[in-house]
Amino acid sequence: MVSIFKMCRKYLIKNKYCVIWYGFLCLTSSIFSMISPYISGNFIDYLIVADDISKIYQYCFVFFGLFVINQLIGYIVNRVYIKMQTQMGYELNSDVIRHIQRLPVSFLKKQNMAYLNQRVNNDSNQLITFCINIVQGILINSLKLLFSISLLVQFSSNITLLFVAIIGAYALSYKILKKILFEAQFILTEAQTNYFSKLFEQFDNILFVKMQAIYESFLSRLKREFQNILKVSLQYQKISYLFSSLDSLVMSLAQIGIFIMGGALVIRGKLSVGQLTIMLSYFGIMMEASRYFFSLTKTIQDNKVAYTRLKQILDLESDENAGVELKDIGQIRLKNIMFYYGKKCIFRDISLEFKKGKIYSIIGKNGIGKSTLVDLIIGFYNREYEGEIYYDDLSLDQIDVYKTRKMCFGICEQEPVLLADTVKYNVSMDGEGGIDLKRLFYIAKKINLYSFIESLPQKLESTIEEKNSNLSGGEKQKLSIMRTFYKNSPVIILDEPTSALDEESIRCLQAYLNEIKKDKIIILISHNSDFISISDEIVDLDKLDMDV
Repeated sequence: MVSIFKMCRKYLIKNKYCVIWYGFLCLTSSIFSMISPYISGNFIDYLIVADDISKIYQYCFVFFGLFVINQLIGYIVNRVYIKMQTQMGYELNSDVIRHIQRLPVSFLKKQNMAYLNQRVNNDSNQLITFCINIVQGILINSLKLLFSISLLVQFSSNITLLFVAIIGAYALSYKILKKILFEAQFILTEAQTNYFSKLFEQFDNILFVKMQAIYESFLSRLKREFQNILKVSLQYQKISYLFSSLDSLVMSLAQIGIFIMGGALVIRGKLSVGQLTIMLSYFGIMMEASRYFFSLTKTIQDNKVAYTRLKQILDLESDENAGVELKDIGQIRLKNIMFYYGKKCIFRDISLEFKKGKIYSIIGKNGIGKSTLVDLIIGFYNREYEGEIYYDDLSLDQIDVYKTRKMCFGICEQEPVLLADTVKYNVSMDGEGGIDLKRLFYIAKKINLYSFIESLPQKLESTIEEKNSNLSGGEKQKLSIMRTFYKNSPVIILDEPTSALDEESIRCLQAYLNEIKKDKIIILISHNSDFISISDEIVDLDKLDMDV
């Protein structure tokens, strides 16, 4: 439990006033709840000897007043809880995502992102909920336990001893089961995450399935994962039911004991009927509180699964990133680079140089490593290669790669990434809405995109739909190219920029590249002969000394 609270401590401290206010309200609500059984017991004793109905009205008024107050407090408690849980869950989620963003590309490319999303979101929210509920649960149940035991001891020390004996037997049984329970819960959680990942795969690839008409065979991928989760769920149910049966046995034995011992006290005249009712009520409260502390170990074990899975991610070493933040780059040099992807040698002892004022075309057969070379240039594989990469006279290990990449590199991907947001946001990537319209429209005209923007119902405020379904391939590519140029970085990298462009747009792009190349390093990955013809230098990877 301590390790879980250490992970969530930052968020609890940040929201400490909400946590304190929440704890106070929970205690207040609990106090009002515990008063009700005492009033009910006294009411029963009064009824036995009552001769005036007016006092009954008084009891009813007090009881109803407590109910109303408790409901109001409960509403406030629920509001505070929702706000606190949602806020802290978001903060932990954001920090884990921030860490994942900085993990090595070689790790990220191996991940199933649907699985990772499910895992991070569920585990983050589960741990925050656990911490909040622990604060509430320990406060309330400690109060209930202390108050109930103090009252029970006054009625009978024998009943108290019975309670202690049952607790001891229960604790011993659970100690035997807890390791098995944890392992079963871990396996179940992993199986659930894998199942939801396969479920996402079904929806994410639905157009591909329709195109290939592989309906049943593709669905069989989900069925295999379903069979696994069903098997694991049944195994977990067996262990979990054994544990819950122990819990029910404890409660049943406790009730039998108090029926016998408490009933005997009433028969001997040492307890009134109302007092027995009070004792039974508080014994139930005490047992409920005790069961909470026993089940707390199970709850901790369940949440240790989420903690372990989240810690596995947070313990992964992020990219090394410390040093100078560059504002401009005049030259990029790769010196004696050796790079493996897994066990496959991609580059062997290559040296290249890219200078400002020139256009470079990287060519080569498919799979030769053109995109991998770009990834190396922009620092994606920092510390995962042999040799040196320099920006001007500084090697990558002397540079703040994140900030330098943001400031100095404009990159147009082979498969353009456009978000479900406005055209303006996708071009400027500025959540605050700041944009230089004059510059944007200048670029739009230069790359033959202005008429498209003007044709949109809301111009730049028009929304790009999920998966860019309202854009053609060429429009997506032009917007991605415009975003790259709008950034006005000293290094421009275009990966297959013409694959979806019409001839007029290709000519416009060629002209604009020649216009801006004086102050930039421009790197193209393209098989288009027109672009090769405007290049100052050709980097033919087929002719370099490499194993592929």
